[in-house]
Amino acid sequence: MDAVEGSQLVPAGLVMLGMLPLLFAFSLLLSLFGREWARASGLLRRNIIGRPTPTAVGFVVVLPQAVIILTLSPPGDWAMAATMVGFAAMGLYDDVICSSDGGQRDVKGWRGHLSSLARGRLTSGAAKILAGGMVAGAVVGSAAADPVTGVRDIMIVALCANLINGLDVAPGRAVKGLVLVLTLLIIGRPELGGQEAAGVLIPPVAFSLGDLRGRHMMGDAGANGWGAMLGMTCIAGLSGASLWILLFLLCWAQLIADSPGFSRVIERCPPLRYLDRLGCKSAWKRDTPLA
Repeated sequence: MDAVEGSQLVPAGLVMLGMLPLLFAFSLLLSLFGREWARASGLLRRNIIGRPTPTAVGFVVVLPQAVIILTLSPPGDWAMAATMVGFAAMGLYDDVICSSDGGQRDVKGWRGHLSSLARGRLTSGAAKILAGGMVAGAVVGSAAADPVTGVRDIMIVALCANLINGLDVAPGRAVKGLVLVLTLLIIGRPELGGQEAAGVLIPPVAFSLGDLRGRHMMGDAGANGWGAMLGMTCIAGLSGASLWILLFLLCWAQLIADSPGFSRVIERCPPLRYLDRLGCKSAWKRDTPLA
């Protein structure tokens, strides 16, 4: 019996190993296509060194990844895929509006958007905050054991999305943070199957090849979709006490992002500055060609 079971497991493992490079190649091709689509659509945003860079490229990778995750998830478990699609769609709306309306780009941070909303002006960022709360409430909050847990989980998903979005201003910064945290979560969850782990981790890794070189950006679409995926992974993989600690850290990070800002903190800390430039030093040179 053991020999039979072993003979069945080996082919399955080999199939899984064969699927990894295919998933990587597929995600890489999507990144390349998304870059050209964003450039042709005029979806460009200046990064931290002032270079116009195709943005919203992550949207083209996130949507197929959500379908893959849905396929690999247990039957009836559609929460992560639905949250990714909802947050990515809202981010794409913000990317499109900001690319066509310069006044919208001038409103920064959640405080700026909510202040504009209080004055009667609905910015794309404020619309994204409101819609994100509704999506997270419908998908995440409705599955919580009690209202307090529901509010906590909604805030974790929303703040993770905002965190990745706030990091997506410099080459490789957001994707390195995303991949690092996802890797730690996957290592800490031995019960997570190899297929599920690959479905979560490989597409951002493939996307990073262009991001590290400053060729494209996640945009709000990619950052919000992947940030929501990160939040859902945290909720699934961490205990109750750990999630409350995570929520506190995310709130603290949000305050830093609003003032003084991640970039200023990173520049003042040599170890963080080294990690920020790691693997993408050429992308920080202003005279490096875009394509």
